[in-house]
Amino acid sequence: SLDSDDNFVGQGEDVPTSNRTATDGVNNDESSISPFQRVRILTYRTFLITSALLLTVMAVFGSNFLSGTGIDEAAIANWADGLLPFAAGLSLLLAPMPSEGLGRAARVVTTSLGAAAVFSTASASTGVGIAQSADSFGDLQHILFVASLMAISMREIYYFGIAYKVEAVVAMLTLPLLLVDVGAYAGNIYPVAVPLCALAVDVLAVGKVFEPCREDYVKSNSEFFVAGEK
Repeated sequence: SLDSDDNFVGQGEDVPTSNRTATDGVNNDESSISPFQRVRILTYRTFLITSALLLTVMAVFGSNFLSGTGIDEAAIANWADGLLPFAAGLSLLLAPMPSEGLGRAARVVTTSLGAAAVFSTASASTGVGIAQSADSFGDLQHILFVASLMAISMREIYYFGIAYKVEAVVAMLTLPLLLVDVGAYAGNIYPVAVPLCALAVDVLAVGKVFEPCREDYVKSNSEFFVAGEK
């Protein structure tokens, strides 16, 4: 949710819609966005896919599925866990957000959240500041990547409509379960929650591949998809 690109997108994040017609609903002409905007969206989607892959790695290597093979599953799962705040945070920073009304407040929140997630990974990798302290920092990183992916899911629902982003709803419902690490049910919930989250975010990320880049700048409730079916 970088603010600096308002100069590239007219009013807020919206791409000009003067080319829309009553029959098509949404203009799918990719030439209506600038190269900068296209690169931004492709990078946003790349880091969302990266987040999905890291969650999948956590699901596979954190479930004892490969126990007995000699593979250090815990080390691989922890590696993916440590990179997730960076990937999810950077994806959130790059995701276009509305700039009018409550959208301005959303921009401030998502920018702060994404930056904090990215910084937490940099801090952990360099041993700077609070990263030198202990498990509480790891808990903070969990909260940051979960919150970042939830914010992305809400953003996708807002822009494309809940009917076309059911996987984002599933992600929003299951991601908080990754924070359940205390209590009698923690050992039973986490092994189920990670695969569910991974599946939901995988579907969300892969689905972005088939969406025109300009649609990430226009709240269209997936009209481009409906128009394509006609």
